[in-house]
Amino acid sequence: MRFPPFDDEEPPLDYADNLLDVEPLDAIELELDEEEDDAVYDWFYDHKPLVDTKYVNGTSYRRWQLPLPVMSNLHRLAAQLLSDLND
Repeated sequence: MRFPPFDDEEPPLDYADNLLDVEPLDAIELELDEEEDDAVYDWFYDHKPLVDTKYVNGTSYRRWQLPLPVMSNLHRLAAQLLSDLND
């Protein structure tokens, strides 16, 4: 096998011609249920969530400690975005 694995007969794509004019897709926005997602409902879509709380150390988010209900809720919400395929 040759490296890099490119087709010599096909010219490379130009960024300006192929990507600059493409409109970005809409952002993914999950619909939260007020009862089921109570642990994250108030702050999930905030710009900087939990900054002024005891759960994070500040705007760097370097250290954080979330309670178990919040962690389980975030894991359940993230499972919808993760692929079922493992590498």
